[in-house]
Amino acid sequence: MGKFVVDASVVLKWIPGKMEEGVETARKVYEMAVAEKCELWAPDLLLIESLNILVNKRKVKVNLAVKGMQMIGRIVKLEYFDKENIGELQKLMENYKISAYDGLYVYLAMKLGCKLVTVDKKLLGIKGLAVRPEDVIE
Repeated sequence: MGKFVVDASVVLKWIPGKMEEGVETARKVYEMAVAEKCELWAPDLLLIESLNILVNKRKVKVNLAVKGMQMIGRIVKLEYFDKENIGELQKLMENYKISAYDGLYVYLAMKLGCKLVTVDKKLLGIKGLAVRPEDVIE
């Protein structure tokens, strides 16, 4: 069974907006996790980040967005970021020129020794770490 870190760019495709691209491939990653063919992990920030995007950018009603977060929370194992590791996060931000939010996904993938599944172009530039959903589906 493979282990992967997923970011909001992937899980939000499980709750697609209008004319969203890459939904089918992202949903296959979801189906693999449901079938226990892989483990999906994310920093606990994932739920807050995704909820914010659904409500404030996609204009989804809060109660429906919360139901979506509950569904994601049942599938994705969430990891709390320990403040003792803030120096490591800083290094990742500086080395890869990424936000603290993106750094959390990178940090967790490195900590777990697995790939980060994303469609974020900047993160996909991190060779050897970040992969597209189609690279992990069976």
